Amino acid sequence: MKMLELHIANVARQKEWDASNGLDIDCFGVELAGEVGEACNIIKKLERERLGLRGSRATVQDLADELADVIICTDLIACHICALANPENSLSWLKNRSLAALGNEMAAAAGMINHIIVSRQHATMVPMLCILINRVELVARSQKIDLDLAVKNKFNATSEKYKLTTRMV
Repeated sequence: MKMLELHIANVARQKEWDASNGLDIDCFGVELAGEVGEACNIIKKLERERLGLRGSRATVQDLADELADVIICTDLIACHICALANPENSLSWLKNRSLAALGNEMAAAAGMINHIIVSRQHATMVPMLCILINRVELVARSQKIDLDLAVKNKFNATSEKYKLTTRMV
């Protein structure tokens, strides 16, 4: 994961998007919770399909898009507290977890991040950002998602949608 490239692009686009700097860390926490929820909803649909159960469907590409949103939002929180998450901080025991278990791990990490935001203990957030990024990467690998490409495509699509000039190359 090329976090430095994303971080630089996020900082530039955030200045363009929110020139008055009106968004605070609480807004980013709510955004993160929503994005993780959307990713978990896609995981639910993929698991339902894997088990042959009835219900709405989703694709691995849908999951790639939502995981990219989680990464982008997680970095926005890191931008806000002036710290870069270290995605190399891998937890090897997670590598053999099921997709549903990893989805739950993502949701739990996002919940902890939001708890830290609410309690204003921002200095303790970087390890949780690392854990969330790690879980997103594991979900992506388990589904053979090129997370770098998904993040870049989603970032650029959002910039295009809102007529912002900042792009990841």
